[in-house]
Amino acid sequence: MSLELGRLDQVLSALALLISEHDSRNGADAYHLFLTVHLCVATRVQDSRRSPELLRLTRTFVSKALGVYQNNYKGSFAPQDIGPVWNVALQEYDKDPRAFITVLSWMALAHIVEDLQSSLREVDVDKSDFDSVFEHIEECLDNHCRAPVAQGFRDLIALRIVPEMAPKPIKKLRDSVWDTVDWVKRKQQQKGSP
Repeated sequence: MSLELGRLDQVLSALALLISEHDSRNGADAYHLFLTVHLCVATRVQDSRRSPELLRLTRTFVSKALGVYQNNYKGSFAPQDIGPVWNVALQEYDKDPRAFITVLSWMALAHIVEDLQSSLREVDVDKSDFDSVFEHIEECLDNHCRAPVAQGFRDLIALRIVPEMAPKPIKKLRDSVWDTVDWVKRKQQQKGSP
């Protein structure tokens, strides 16, 4: 499966196939839930047709999740090829693939801090388009996670991993990543101007 997939629908098909392959080997564990929620969010973004840039950002973001999975489970494990938070997330998964709250919290943190930040550096997208994704995240979490898991996942990010993020930890973490990338881009523009 190539990570240089063209359109978002192709990347979503690759993600659906990966979920199926994962399920056949591992069942409905925490990685399954992470990938399923990700597929739900990305599909909703595609269906919303907000902007070509948001679709490109989503394609890039999903491709990074596919890349981490392939790096870890397709026989090419190279921890130096993924970020340190992803390494912790995968270690937590390896300890107990059914520790849903802990594993999902680390995976979400890694995916937001490492993959989303990198994706935002590659694709310029309007802040309102970026913010529009959050409602899809909440809906998909609520639709795919039993209530205690979804709330526990949010609570763990807020209270144990990033305490200053309560009460909307995922939104605040995403906003923090946006602000960081925006600041870097502005600094780069300043250096480039005469």
